[in-house]
Amino acid sequence: MNYPNDEDRAQFASLRRQGRIPSNASLGGLIEIHGEGGRGKDWTKGCVALANNDMDDLFRRAAVGTPVTIVGGDGRGVFARLVRDQVNASNSGTQ
Repeated sequence: MNYPNDEDRAQFASLRRQGRIPSNASLGGLIEIHGEGGRGKDWTKGCVALANNDMDDLFRRAAVGTPVTIVGGDGRGVFARLVRDQVNASNSGTQ
C-alpha cells in the first residue's frame, strides 16, 4: 500500500501547522491487512483487520503486490449493503 504518499505527508504537515494534531504526533507507516479482526472496536492503529476466515479468503485471491484500494464508510453505505447481501446469500445457500 502506498502510505504515506506525498499527499498524505502534505495533509499531515498542514494539519500539524494548524494545530489540529499534536506537534509530537507521527505520520506513521507500515499499514497492513491482517487477521484477528471483528473485535467490535478500533484497535488497529490504521491497519485493516479482517476476520481470520476473510483473511484466508483474501490470501487465496490476491498475491503479494496486488494493488489495494481501501474504502472507508459508516457501515450503512453501498459497500456495507453489498457485504451484508453476500453474507445473507451465503447463509441462505442462494449464492
